[in-house]
Amino acid sequence: MSKVEFKLKKDYERYEVLLSTRICDLDIHLNKTPYFKWLRQFKSELRARDLFENPQFWVSDEWFSPEGSFGVAIPFYLLDKRLQRLEKKIMGDIEGETEIGFKQLLRHETGHAFDHGYGLMRKKMSVRLFGSDKKVYPQYYKPRLEQGQYFVKHLEGGYAQAHPSEDFAETFAEWLKGERYWEKKYFGLPALLKLRHLDTIMENLITEERRPFKKSGFVCDDYMDNQMTLGRYYENKLVRKQKYEGHGRILM
Repeated sequence: MSKVEFKLKKDYERYEVLLSTRICDLDIHLNKTPYFKWLRQFKSELRARDLFENPQFWVSDEWFSPEGSFGVAIPFYLLDKRLQRLEKKIMGDIEGETEIGFKQLLRHETGHAFDHGYGLMRKKMSVRLFGSDKKVYPQYYKPRLEQGQYFVKHLEGGYAQAHPSEDFAETFAEWLKGERYWEKKYFGLPALLKLRHLDTIMENLITEERRPFKKSGFVCDDYMDNQMTLGRYYENKLVRKQKYEGHGRILM
């Protein structure tokens, strides 16, 4: 019995045809879902911060912002109710299912996109405050509660502690909500230094109207190019989850 069959048990026959479908053959359309409306609202949020250059957004197999691009990938399983049910049955939850969760992840991944597009973590003060983005990226991490004051709290699970790049993306997500918000929330905490630094470098980008080094147009792992079946996709996903979930929190 495969891992997917074991997870679905009596529901396996109900999803058998869908599991044999290739991801590229799925009939999904972002603009026909509530997520399209929420994405437009998020773009308005970027404009409200005077960010004249928006990252590119496309549909892929997971949430991520690839290095070498100025963009953000949104997972395909959000775009259809049946796919959502399948994701939940097999993986236990759906990352970004609700409006709040969707926008949280957009803010986080957009932080990565701005770093990739403008090289923001290469700055000396960024390295001093966040650490080097060249640090080996772990498969899992264990947040330390005693160090929580040095990190912002955006995604659950102390995600900012996972890696310097995640710390930066989480800080960007909090910065995006506006100065009045984060100055009050982190008043007196070391994490405020990171937010003020980020505020300074972003203000310089806005004032100088600087364009990203990496232009929109580079799309990585578009779902329409993915010939993997849903069954294989979830087998791989379960293997990774089961391999690392006993060691700590798995990185997205």
